[in-house]
Amino acid sequence: MQQSERYAPFSLTPYEKWVVDEGLKVHTQQLVANIHTVETEPWERTGTSAALLDLSADPLDGALINNQGTIRFVCDIKPGGTFNIERHMYEEIFYVVKGRGATSVWYEGSPKHTFEWQEGSVFSIPLNAWHEIYNASGEDSVRLYGATNAPTAFNLYASPEFIFDSPLTFPDR
Repeated sequence: MQQSERYAPFSLTPYEKWVVDEGLKVHTQQLVANIHTVETEPWERTGTSAALLDLSADPLDGALINNQGTIRFVCDIKPGGTFNIERHMYEEIFYVVKGRGATSVWYEGSPKHTFEWQEGSVFSIPLNAWHEIYNASGEDSVRLYGATNAPTAFNLYASPEFIFDSPLTFPDR
């Protein structure tokens, strides 16, 4: 009987290679018992501390990331800190688990739009818009729970340069 591709030994997908290069911690589990206590590690590029949440009911042996369509993550922004400026060719939505702050969003050559948020708020970043997320407290960290379709974008384009450096904008979205 021939082994199906799904259960064949894995090599890393483009997304998994990026996760390894970024040094991101990955929690593979079906359930997060307490979003407040998920352990994070420094994520240098973003200036935060973060962890990916691969919420898989039946993880496959050899897979770094089981869910190759969407991924969840938590990130902590230190008091008075920021989630560094970035743009990307994947969708991203945030739920504010703890703290308060503001986010600035803009396209090249257009004005910045800044809005405030607090615990319980939800906000999303427009596709490939520049954005920076600020912690408004000088004393307490912020914890954000995010969801993205980054695995799909990385596995489709296999180019971090395209994903993070494309000049394309989508103002009609």
